[in-house]
Amino acid sequence: MLASSIPAVLGRTGHNESFNGVFRDGCLNRWLFESVRESREATEHWLYEYNFERPHGSLSGRSPAMFFEQWEQQQKEAA
Repeated sequence: MLASSIPAVLGRTGHNESFNGVFRDGCLNRWLFESVRESREATEHWLYEYNFERPHGSLSGRSPAMFFEQWEQQQKEAA
């Protein structure tokens, strides 16, 4: 019950919880890390794939990088 009373200002929002679940399933739960360095390297690799290669349904199948690139181009054309 306590977890449901934590205010959103502390960072427990639906977007954060969704990302945390995807990160946990896609990276943290896949390996047993032997060092902090190894966990950082795996996290960096996973974040690159997540942001530049992985299609996201909420972005019409585009990666966040592709979505941002297209959005940025639209902003330039509108200016």
